[in-house]
Amino acid sequence: EYCGLRHSFMEAKTRIVSEEEFQKWLVEKSPVVLESMGLKVLQNNDCTSCPSLDGSKLVGPSFKGLWGSNRLVIEDGKEKTVIADSTYIKIAILKPDKQVVKGFNPGMMRAYSNVIKDDEIKSIIVYFEKQSELPK
Repeated sequence: EYCGLRHSFMEAKTRIVSEEEFQKWLVEKSPVVLESMGLKVLQNNDCTSCPSLDGSKLVGPSFKGLWGSNRLVIEDGKEKTVIADSTYIKIAILKPDKQVVKGFNPGMMRAYSNVIKDDEIKSIIVYFEKQSELPK
C-alpha cells in the first residue's frame, strides 16, 4: 500500500524468541511502542465505539483529556470524585460498574477481566498518559 510497485524491495527482519524473552521485551519496551499498542488494544476490543477519542459524547464518556482529570463517579450509590489515573483505568477495564461516571448508565460496559491482560492494560495506561502530553 505504501510502496506501490516496489513492494518486493521492502526488507524486514524477523527474530524468533522464547515466550519468556518476548514477555521480558514486552514489559521493558519504550513508551512509544506501548502507546501505539495501547490504542490498538482499545480498538481491537471495541473500546472506541462507546467512549469517543475526540470529546464527543456517545454511549460512554469520552477518552479525550481523560488522564489526570477529575471524574465524578457513582460508587456504591454515592457520588465521589476520583482522579483518572492508572488505578481508575484498571478498575474501569476490569470492574466497569464499580465507578460509573455520573450521567452514564451502569451495565453498559462488559468487564474485561478475562480478556485484556495486565501488559495490555499497562499499554492502555501509557496511551492515555501520552495523550495528555499532546498540545491541546
